Amino acid sequence: MYKLNDSAFPSYLTVNLTTSILGWLKSCYENKSDIIYGILPFVEDSSSEIVTMFTFGSGTTNREREAYFVGWEIVQYILGEGVTFKEIASIQEKDISNYLREVYPLFN
Repeated sequence: MYKLNDSAFPSYLTVNLTTSILGWLKSCYENKSDIIYGILPFVEDSSSEIVTMFTFGSGTTNREREAYFVGWEIVQYILGEGVTFKEIASIQEKDISNYLREVYPLFN
């Protein structure tokens, strides 16, 4: 976990941000399958409305930043399967959704 720079943030803000992030993350893990299954129908939709819905809005499970959580989970899983960051970065944008369906179990 990243530590916020104490000189840049007052301690009360650091505690509040950390508590908020940990609460969000715990909530996401508790609802992981629902979040992933909720985002699936939208994986190939890059419209600003859908991108906003999953990055700043409440997604399909009423949680903010669902795309960040799902992205983190996918990258962790793929790295655990032995794929390198370089290999992940080389996936062409047009191929991402098909690649995910092939390698990530919850996307099937």
